[in-house]
Amino acid sequence: MAVGCRAGARQFPPGYLRTSHLEHQPVIVTRRQWGLAQPISLLAASLALVSLPALAQQPRLYQVGGGFLGGVTVEASAIQVENFFYEDSESVSANGYRVRPSASLTRTDSIGSLRLDGYGEYSDYDLRGSLDSNFDYGASARYDWRPLTKHSFDLAGGYQRGHDPAGLVRTEEGRPLFDQGEVDEWDQTRLSLTYGYGSPSSLARNELSVGVRNREYVTNRDATRFLNYDTLQLGYLLSYAYSPKTAFLFVLNNNAIDYEIPVRASGNRNLNELAVRTGVRWVATAKTSGDVQVGVRSVSLDGRARPSRQAFAWRANLEWVPTARSTLRLSTGESTSETYRNDTLYIDNKSYSLSWRQSWTSRLDTSVSTSYVESEFVGSGRKDETVNANLGIDYQVLTPLTLFADLSSRNRESTFNGLDYDAPQVRLGVRWTP
Repeated sequence: MAVGCRAGARQFPPGYLRTSHLEHQPVIVTRRQWGLAQPISLLAASLALVSLPALAQQPRLYQVGGGFLGGVTVEASAIQVENFFYEDSESVSANGYRVRPSASLTRTDSIGSLRLDGYGEYSDYDLRGSLDSNFDYGASARYDWRPLTKHSFDLAGGYQRGHDPAGLVRTEEGRPLFDQGEVDEWDQTRLSLTYGYGSPSSLARNELSVGVRNREYVTNRDATRFLNYDTLQLGYLLSYAYSPKTAFLFVLNNNAIDYEIPVRASGNRNLNELAVRTGVRWVATAKTSGDVQVGVRSVSLDGRARPSRQAFAWRANLEWVPTARSTLRLSTGESTSETYRNDTLYIDNKSYSLSWRQSWTSRLDTSVSTSYVESEFVGSGRKDETVNANLGIDYQVLTPLTLFADLSSRNRESTFNGLDYDAPQVRLGVRWTP
């Protein structure tokens, strides 16, 4: 659920995204207040947000017929990048621009709500060749259906055409891999369904979820076929309301990854991850809310003689709203991600992030965020530490027109030689929400 409008401040939507050339995967910051008496689908949110196509700032909505509300946002920005290819030395600077239109349709009735989103993004830089010009696009749909008091269904799906920036993922080894003349582009589709049982006044609520995702690379096929994969996610959530402001959680998740080419030099990379966590979700006061989960997870690989790897599992999300205009968020957790290297079975991540958003006036907003990710490339002995930082400012000149600027930096240190980099970026732009 979206946070209500703060006095004198503009609203920013759930899932407000701030993306950059440095962050080829959108960073999703959920903005919500947990009403414990209301049925909340944690599993549906986690499944639906996987690879969600990035959306611009929430547009103003207008009646477009058939009970639908529609809105459009257009964002244009100039970008200066200091280390375009993410290199350890001899970095290349580039200047460019990005244009990003997006649109949304929503409809709500007595038994459910439907939301449709779509976007396109074109970027171009002043470098030679085709590695500096990209066009990404995508669409998503989500329907929340509550036909009976105790039952609910959440169906979500989407398609995305994206790319891996030159110098990251498969091409992180350096310029010799750029000889193909085009970046690694991929198509990604996803679909998830969540069933919930429990009325708003029930002490207990149960949720069952299933989600599938497919990523297939469409360029440089001879080199990228081994990156194609499918995932299957199954989940169960039990939420028990201990008090009006506190609920105990029991979460069971299973994630299976199957590669188009499962066997590489590292062995069979197909894996199955099972995680069991328990925790608590609370709204202590009007200013503080959050959830904390701890447990254990086990990762097993197909066709491997060695036993599965077990590790401590945790996730925590805390939000503090000291004033009506200020919001601080702290998030931490662990996760397993797909490998993109021939010598690695999978990537084990531990992440920590902190963000602060401040609305100084009804027109001026600032944001500061930082994150730290520790990644272990299981099977290769490699370990990375990545630090991201972002400083942003938005100023609403007119009702439909906002000027924005942000300074971003991404720094990586690796135990493997030649993979360290520091990549700062400056972006200036305008956002139009008619």
